[in-house]
Amino acid sequence: MVYLNGNFIEKNQAVYLQISRGTDENRKHTYEELKPTVYIQSSAIKPRDKSSLLKGMSAITREDIRWLKSDTKATSLLANTLYAQEAKNNDAEETILYRNGIVTEASTSNVFIAKNNCIYTHPKGPIILPGITREKTIHCAKANHISIEETQFTTRQLMEADEVWITSSTREIIPITTIDGIQISNGYAGPIWSTLYDEYQSLKS
Repeated sequence: MVYLNGNFIEKNQAVYLQISRGTDENRKHTYEELKPTVYIQSSAIKPRDKSSLLKGMSAITREDIRWLKSDTKATSLLANTLYAQEAKNNDAEETILYRNGIVTEASTSNVFIAKNNCIYTHPKGPIILPGITREKTIHCAKANHISIEETQFTTRQLMEADEVWITSSTREIIPITTIDGIQISNGYAGPIWSTLYDEYQSLKS
């Protein structure tokens, strides 16, 4: 157990850092010399153990209507927030997004599928925000000699995948076994996810 100022705190913490350009004396869109505003927050997180994830989580899909600079880590996250809330309202873990029939990412995570022992995830570019856990997942796949391709895939390929996962820093690697009320494959987390989950956990030890 960890204590701070006599109070118990969770050992696992998610640290959020946000730096903006700062505030000016008057409201305007241009600026000169400003003092940046720095915001840091630490929140307790409880990692999910493997046994609790074997049945997987559910997701919904929605059209990706965001701007074409989604690779920019900015505070303008209205669309992402609305998508995340819609998932919550539907008792789902995530909202998976698609643009012109191509899966991009999810509201707060990246998306992977596995088919015929090969992993696919959308390549880096202006329409996705590539997360750290996405990179670590790719590393875990290569460490286990599992084929992985950073390439586009369709919503049809998503629904016909052998396995689907989402990845993010606070969630790590979460299997998705139901999308829009439709079961994916056999409805359970698959063997490739299991291998990557174990490899990812080993990175933290």
